[in-house]
Amino acid sequence: MLDLEKERNATAAWEKKKKAIDQQINEWKAKYEGSQQELDASKFESCMYSFELLKLKSENSDLKDEWQPKTTNNYKTILLKLKNN
Repeated sequence: MLDLEKERNATAAWEKKKKAIDQQINEWKAKYEGSQQELDASKFESCMYSFELLKLKSENSDLKDEWQPKTTNNYKTILLKLKNN
């Protein structure tokens, strides 16, 4: 009878420890899932910023290509005017 009582007490103590460990594991899982959601959101935001940067670089390049001939022609015109004076 005494051995049975010891076994019950040991089992109860073990179940209490197991419950505490399970609770801690569930907390860690929740933190991990929250961190994973933040990471996914950050990756998406980073992708959007990269796309926006690429778009702006393309627009900048187009503008440079558009203004380059005009600037060159203006320099030539100014040089001709200076030469004629």
